[in-house]
Formats: sequence, C-alpha cells, structure tokens
Amino acid sequence: MHWYEDPSVIAKVTQAKYGFKKTYDECLEVLGEYGYYPNKKSVSDKFQAWGLPALEKSFFGSLDTERAYNYIKELLKFEPLKIKPPKKRKSHIQNILLVSDLHLPFIELQLLAEILRLKGIDIIILNGDIFDFYSISRFVSYRPQLDLKQELHDSRQILRSICESFAIVKSDTGNHFARLYKMLSKDPNIKQIMNAGLIKYKPEEFLTADFPNIEIASRHIKNSDLSVSFFDVIGKDFLYGHFEKSSKIVGKPVRDSYEAMRAWRDAFDFDFGKIKFFAQAHTHKLLQMFYDMNNVMLLETGCICSIQEYTMQPAMNYTPINQGYITFTQEDGETDPKSVKIHAYKT
Repeated sequence: MHWYEDPSVIAKVTQAKYGFKKTYDECLEVLGEYGYYPNKKSVSDKFQAWGLPALEKSFFGSLDTERAYNYIKELLKFEPLKIKPPKKRKSHIQNILLVSDLHLPFIELQLLAEILRLKGIDIIILNGDIFDFYSISRFVSYRPQLDLKQELHDSRQILRSICESFAIVKSDTGNHFARLYKMLSKDPNIKQIMNAGLIKYKPEEFLTADFPNIEIASRHIKNSDLSVSFFDVIGKDFLYGHFEKSSKIVGKPVRDSYEAMRAWRDAFDFDFGKIKFFAQAHTHKLLQMFYDMNNVMLLETGCICSIQEYTMQPAMNYTPINQGYITFTQEDGETDPKSVKIHAYKT
C-alpha cells in the first residue's frame, strides 16, 4: 500500500500540511513515523494534484465504508471498544428508563450509580447531549482544559457501563453535536467523504458505531431524502426529543416544542394525533403537566450531568438544574399513564 492509500496516514499528513502549515520536509517526517519514505518531490506533486479542498479523485473512488470510517476515527482519536450488552427480555410489557443531557464525561457519578443499579429495565433512552465536546467548544473554559482524546476516552468508558447494563439503548441527538460538526468541517476531506456517500454513519454516529445495542433515532421526512435524529417515538404514543427550546417561564419550552411538532405533524411517518406523552430534554428541568383538549402529558426530563460552572457566574442568569430521570411502562406499545414517574435526585 502507498502512503496516499492509507486513511490514517492521509489524516495525519493533510492535518500537518493544511492544518498546522508544515513544510514538505516536516510532512516527510510525519510519513516516516508510519514507515513511509517517499521523496519530497513525489509528496509535493501529490499535494499539488489534490489541491484544496479535495483529495485525489482516485483515492475517493477506491475508498470504501470501512476505510472512510477509519479515517474519521483517526481524526476523533479513539479506539474501538468491545461491548457486552445483556440479553433482551422478551415480553409484551416493557419497562423504560428515560434520562437526558448526560454531557459526558461530566456526569453526576452518584446519580449514574443509582441508575445502573435499577432492576427490571428493558430499554434506556438517552435523550440527547450524550457527549459534551467540551474540549472543542468555542466558549470560555471553566475547567482544566481536556484534550479531545482524553475527553472521548472518558466519555466512551462511561457510555460503555450504560450499554453493558441495559439490553436496548435508544438515543437521539442534542445541540452539543454542533461542536463536533464544526470541528469535522475544518478537515478538507470530510465533506468529500460525506458527499461521496462512502460511509453509512452520520457524524453523530461515529462515536457509537462500535456499541452494538445503541439505536440512534432517524425519522424520515416525507417526500424527501432527508431524515432527522433529534426526536423519536417509542411504542404507539410516547414521543421524546431534544428540542432546542428554553425559557425562564416554567413549562414554556415543552409547550412550544409540542406545538412546533404538531405544526409539522404531516411531515413525518407517524400519526401525531396518537401521541399522548411528549418528553422534552435540553432544559435540565424536571416537570410534568397536562396540556390541550387531548390531555397530553408533557414532560421535561431533567438531566444527569453535574452542575456546570457557567451556570454559577455572578450574573446569575441560570436557575438551578433538576437532576433526575423518568420511568414508565408500556404494554403492547401503549403507555400506562399511572406508571409515569419522575425521580428527582437529591444530593
């Protein structure tokens, strides 16, 4: 194999050349670390042929799913894990646990321990913002700075403990994935890989592709080739999502999200009129209320992350977070309203 056919090497040398503005001599040193020793002219000729922002067409023409995934894995600096999920329980009655806003690795560890000790849970829902991506945030850092490799290592180890405790793990995406999108967009090759349709993973799926029991939401939009991953429906009547609504008015975010989804009800492949339970993440608040003439139960699902320093600044723009989780039971896909319980965590 030539160096320009190896995704890991391409990731490193293009990062050196285009990201860190290294000279060709310095690029040769990077190639030498991987056991490749081409002459400088052949390397410069290759970069000249590639140009910016695209790589050589022949490289993409021969790039398959596995190699594309390996290229992105190299950029995100993580090693695959071997996950051993528990066996699924076959029953028409399903006990479901809903947690939101983990912001890994900044999770409330005692609350996590409480959750992992729960018995009889068939499905856990991770309702958005699984990862924080603190190390690549544009905002001021209030913690000792993590590098991306360490942050993802710690986060994925915590996620591993969840996936090895619950047989089925459902997830949707949150707003913090925008940090990952922004980072990936800076690489000159990512857009080419995505546009070429070479990988089956969306960016939010890269970090969990080796977790066999995680199912990430994907809701098709009618009459299009688009899908969204920020919400999903479990069973026949329970919709959960990470809607980017917030307000200091109690209950307003979940009401606004419900009305927004109702306005878009014809765009999706399920009957919104059958939704009797609507759960909103993102607010880090716990709330239960009934709404509109259909008596829909609205829920704000709290968080299981630790208190973030930015919430405790002198301006006091934030109200205290509500840590906790929600449990409920479905029989043949229908939610028992009496089973819906909010579990507030008290330190």
